[in-house]
Amino acid sequence: MAFEATKRELGELYTFFRLLADGKVSLGTPQARKDETKCWPVALIQREEHDGTRRYYIEQGNVRIVSGVIEKEGTFVAADKEEQVIPREDFGGAAEFILELLKTTSGTDAIEVPEGLEAFLDAVNIYDLEAKTEDRTDFSVAFWHPEAPLTGFNVRCRLSSMNPLLDGGRTANLKLEQSGVKFATPTVNKVNALPESPTEVTERMLMIERLGGVLKYSDVADRVFRCNLLMIDLHFPRMLAEMVRMMHLDGIARISELTERIKEINPLKIKDELINKHGFYEFKMKQFLLALAFGMRPAKIYNGTDSAVEGILLVDAEGEVLCYHKSEHRTFADFLFLQGGIELLDKVAAIVTNAKCQGALNDLRKIYKLVDAYGAAGYLSFDLGLYRSLDYYTGMLFEVYLPEMGYPVAGGGRYDKMMQRFGLECPATGFAVGVDRVLLALERNGVATNNRTWDVLVAWSEGKLPEAIAKATALRREGRSVKLLTEAADLQGAALAVKEYGCKSLVYVE
Repeated sequence: MAFEATKRELGELYTFFRLLADGKVSLGTPQARKDETKCWPVALIQREEHDGTRRYYIEQGNVRIVSGVIEKEGTFVAADKEEQVIPREDFGGAAEFILELLKTTSGTDAIEVPEGLEAFLDAVNIYDLEAKTEDRTDFSVAFWHPEAPLTGFNVRCRLSSMNPLLDGGRTANLKLEQSGVKFATPTVNKVNALPESPTEVTERMLMIERLGGVLKYSDVADRVFRCNLLMIDLHFPRMLAEMVRMMHLDGIARISELTERIKEINPLKIKDELINKHGFYEFKMKQFLLALAFGMRPAKIYNGTDSAVEGILLVDAEGEVLCYHKSEHRTFADFLFLQGGIELLDKVAAIVTNAKCQGALNDLRKIYKLVDAYGAAGYLSFDLGLYRSLDYYTGMLFEVYLPEMGYPVAGGGRYDKMMQRFGLECPATGFAVGVDRVLLALERNGVATNNRTWDVLVAWSEGKLPEAIAKATALRREGRSVKLLTEAADLQGAALAVKEYGCKSLVYVE
């Protein structure tokens, strides 16, 4: 009999099976790409079931499954039960089967899973589709060697809905007070009378501000959550409240963009040197995101050391599993800070209220579907705060990044009316590529370098540049590589230039 499973449950199973089949995992970049230079071998995966603990030991061609229990002191004790040995390729086949289900099934409802997969799950002693844990881990991984320390991971799959880093609810509420004009009772009643809806908070905040009110941070609703935030910084609750206010009132959902706005407003009134040179606001926000990723919860006391979560396993749109671990602290923080996938559009859709913005979001969804159809959705992220300082753009903007660069190597967008200036009504999309940035990226990746040699150096004395250009041109026509000095030089300077540029010979024009 077939059974039903959510996409989130299947995403966790896919990740688990993929690691067992591959026996390794690639580390991810801040841009959620595969780091081709960093790959960690997986020796053991531990998963909790309702009837105990399972350990899956990865061997040459098989996976050895051992059942047991975890003692109070944390020691694994194997049960008096025969071990199982399953070929690794069987886990690979199951992973590919689940991946196809995730890619071909739309919506967020439960998926009917065929009997063949159910039989395989029974064969490998998996009865709980989601691991039963109390510490936000989905399963634990030992890298390099079976005796290595186990590392707890939380699985996040872009082919399914993902849990938010911060659990919602009353314990996560922030209190804002109205410090502008004093509202009359009828006005207060009007604000409070707004009906419940996904946009209720935004609508109330907008109404207050339109009526002349000023919303400012007052307190954190829950005492434990307040203390958790104070662990990040004594002023972090106020900073976070201001970001939440801007998210609702300005329709900004991307963390990096909100942080940039916070830098401009500077609600903590700190010195420019601390903001710009030390990156104060970015640093504090990344600390907060890492704390959430490692297990901070609003209603549980957090001191940075009691979490079992040490990393995230991210499944991209193509099924590639990427590892983000606390040992790669900077990369992990940058990844959390920068990312915004298709789920970002859903979050923004619940905030914006006008038809123009909703239309723009629908256009972005269409673009995502087209990119996904070409198999490139895993390379796409959305930044609703992106702005290019050219006034002819009329629609979508985009920038292209490489893992080796912290700034764009290409950028462009839609400009429907620009060609009208030249007498042609033609909607268009275009972009420009920074060739120097691409070359720098190639150099950093070891594909190309600037450390080249030349056959000939052509140097010239004062007033002889035209003759030097003619000589360099003639040599190039002969098929020789030529370095032409851009400034006049004497013979001594020319000789030094030969060594500096690695030239094999010198031609001096005087």
